[in-house]
Amino acid sequence: MRSVLLLSLIVLAQMEAGETVTFALDPARPLPKSPGFHEVAYQVTVGKRSFRMPVGVFLPLAYFQAKEPMPVVMILHNYGEKGNGGGDGLKFEGLQMLLARNLVVDPRFANSKKSKITDPRKEIQFVGLVPQCPGDMGWESDPMNRVVPALVDEIARGLKVDPDRAFLTGFSYGGSSTWALALASPDRWAAIIPVSGRRPDPAPAAAEKLKHLPIFIGYGTNDADWAIEGSKTMAAALKTAGCKQIDVTVIPDGDHWSYMYMWGDPAFWTKVLACRRAKPTAAK
Repeated sequence: MRSVLLLSLIVLAQMEAGETVTFALDPARPLPKSPGFHEVAYQVTVGKRSFRMPVGVFLPLAYFQAKEPMPVVMILHNYGEKGNGGGDGLKFEGLQMLLARNLVVDPRFANSKKSKITDPRKEIQFVGLVPQCPGDMGWESDPMNRVVPALVDEIARGLKVDPDRAFLTGFSYGGSSTWALALASPDRWAAIIPVSGRRPDPAPAAAEKLKHLPIFIGYGTNDADWAIEGSKTMAAALKTAGCKQIDVTVIPDGDHWSYMYMWGDPAFWTKVLACRRAKPTAAK
């Protein structure tokens, strides 16, 4: 009975082709019960496909003090961190690195008031999730564009998180994939945060599908050309489509890796975490 509970197989979503996404938690890597950055692992099955998926889980001190379920931020890693070995692949760069280590900003902003070093366990007000994409798959394609949204509900069964305050973010390939995953599951997220990513194409059609979402876009003035163009184009397309909450952070002198300036700003997270998933509009 105990092994059944530890390996409880939970059906989360019925797929169009009769497939389901199921998660079996590895009993050797259970869900954490202490603050900090931890690694768990799931055996994920989608139809006839089955694969191991390590997941980084960050719990702040506030999690253990909160009376209500906390927001959860899903973090998509970059292309080079694909695999199934976990470890550094879950915390190499991006927001996950800030959660796993000290929360810092780009050293070029050392004179900025935002350059303080803080302990994320004390400062952060959300649960962080970092799934690892298998090497032969992509965030933007099937089945991962279904697995990631389903992971929110799976985690909500075991941790005190609010599925209506689930946020999606990533930078570079993770930023591009944030757009793609949001398009695949536009009603799953309370807000999305694509940082230095390629835009979806065509932008007007993507903006029309995402215009109900609060969207926080970030890039640096010295970023890759495609990241700057993509961010500007999507911001303009969303405005034209009637998106009511578009927040664009332009990092002065920031290059492709200056995300720390944005993610390390407590005021930024205050704005993001105030968002909540909109109720689906009833079909007419």
